[in-house]
Amino acid sequence: LTYVGYNIDDLTEKASFEEVVYLHWHLKLPNKEELAELKKQLSENAGIPKEVIDHFKSYPNGKVHPMAAL
Repeated sequence: LTYVGYNIDDLTEKASFEEVVYLHWHLKLPNKEELAELKKQLSENAGIPKEVIDHFKSYPNGKVHPMAAL
């Protein structure tokens, strides 16, 4: 099985999550600068808004199934 010309087994063994994301979005593996920029962008956007956290904290502990809370 291949993806954009790369063997899937090679990607799973040798590529990082971020490298595969970049490959998926840009149809090429990133160079060092591109990978660093992607990691920076992912990190900057990985936070959960306070309103979402507060929403989940408002449920009585153990009273709501996690899927129902979503």
